[in-house]
Amino acid sequence: MVKMKITIDKSKCVDCGVCIAACSYGALYMDNEFILQYDHEKCQRCMMCLKACPLRIIGAVGQDV
Repeated sequence: MVKMKITIDKSKCVDCGVCIAACSYGALYMDNEFILQYDHEKCQRCMMCLKACPLRIIGAVGQDV
């Protein structure tokens, strides 16, 4: 079985919030300093954030479990 893990290249992220709007599960959010944060426990791996990111810096990596 393969389980997906979301990756974010924070060095290229401009914290625009488009991915946050696309996430129905609240897995992506801005912290108090308006920097994108990711909560892997809330993530349902729907990949909507990956599709929404205008810079294409969100990816998915598969791992065997």
